[in-house]
Amino acid sequence: MSFALLAVAFSVVAGAAFADLSITLVDEARLPYELSPSNYDNSPSNYDNSVSNYDNSPSNYDNSESNYDNGPSEMHVHQAELNIELFHETTVHRPEDAIIVYGLAEDYGRLTLHRVERRPAIFIEALGKAAAAFDADSAAAVTAEGVVTRQCVICPYRSRCAAAQTHAIPAAGTGGLDQATLRSIDRLIVARQRAVEAEEEAVRARAETEAEIIETLTNGGASKIKRNGYAVQLKRPADGLAVLEIRSA
Repeated sequence: MSFALLAVAFSVVAGAAFADLSITLVDEARLPYELSPSNYDNSPSNYDNSVSNYDNSPSNYDNSESNYDNGPSEMHVHQAELNIELFHETTVHRPEDAIIVYGLAEDYGRLTLHRVERRPAIFIEALGKAAAAFDADSAAAVTAEGVVTRQCVICPYRSRCAAAQTHAIPAAGTGGLDQATLRSIDRLIVARQRAVEAEEEAVRARAETEAEIIETLTNGGASKIKRNGYAVQLKRPADGLAVLEIRSA
């Protein structure tokens, strides 16, 4: 399980010194062979380096956008950008960027940091949206933004959003099924659970009755009986527990 700590650190430009990493342009043609793309060990044609290799594939969660080690969530970036502007609007601080910190609940020593630069336009856009929402006479008058993101599946206004309808974006966890079908599956799941519980109870009852039959036969010194349409035989292997056989007679 992962959690995100948003905008925990802001760098203040005034009076701060920043050191940039030096960048050197490299001509691949002048690289030694061991570092050159012409070397098969470095070539994309080498399966070890290919995206066809699952270790390198985006399908691998370690490489996926869903893994926050590789990049921050769009929603978290947006929140961080707004927080930067709130500092500018309401305090004397003038941060030019924010840091999003991701950590694992299983390992607090593992932290991943992502820098988010200031974008003043984002605050102006947010103020416009807020004004439109607060000035509207009803929820229906607030138009959907029409921007489709990964968060659309959890948006409570998805059913009102034209963009979500156009793209047929299902609610999270629905598999794209309609509500009537989902309710039908709910009823089937409940019925299945009742059947599973009845089956478990039947297994327990069978084990208890068979144990009592074995104990009764053992105490009576009998190994088999035959009556009322059934036959019972108690077998005692030399290297195992007693086995009870019950059949029609």
